[in-house]
Amino acid sequence: MTRIDPFDEGSRLVGWLAVAVVLLAAVVTAGAFLADPTTATPDPVAYDDTVELGLSAETDAQMAGDATVPRAQVFYSQYQYVVGYNGVGTLIEALERDRTDRQFGFPLVVYVSTFDGSDPTTTDDELFAATDNPAWTPATDAVYVVGSNARSPAGEVVVPFADRTAATAFAADHGGEVVD
Repeated sequence: MTRIDPFDEGSRLVGWLAVAVVLLAAVVTAGAFLADPTTATPDPVAYDDTVELGLSAETDAQMAGDATVPRAQVFYSQYQYVVGYNGVGTLIEALERDRTDRQFGFPLVVYVSTFDGSDPTTTDDELFAATDNPAWTPATDAVYVVGSNARSPAGEVVVPFADRTAATAFAADHGGEVVD
């Protein structure tokens, strides 16, 4: 019977390879738990791809032309679609209702349309208007002009901006106060 010398070079090489394979498997398995999917922030989507809430057909018709309504989009924890809100006020009302949490879960991320560089103004009827498509900004990073003369057929419009300087300039021209 031939005895295998545990200290010969071939046996040691096989042993080291076995240890390396086990360590590699452990590192790969542990790495799967390092990324937390709940902290990944989804990017905003095109507003047309949201489930839209907060604007009646009548109001939509009255807003035809240059008039616009600042919008928001929310990614909820228990709802597979992105919910789009027409108006920051509509968004706030929805987030304050207990029913929203029960129906959709909690908000993972909220984006608002911001109007820096889009020449925001009001029409002759004081409806809020902007020339370009707004950018999407996380709602917690935006600043807002409240109490200005900007309106929608439903009433006062809260106008979001990504930059405080742009918000201050809009408030200087249209009244209102800049708030976080």
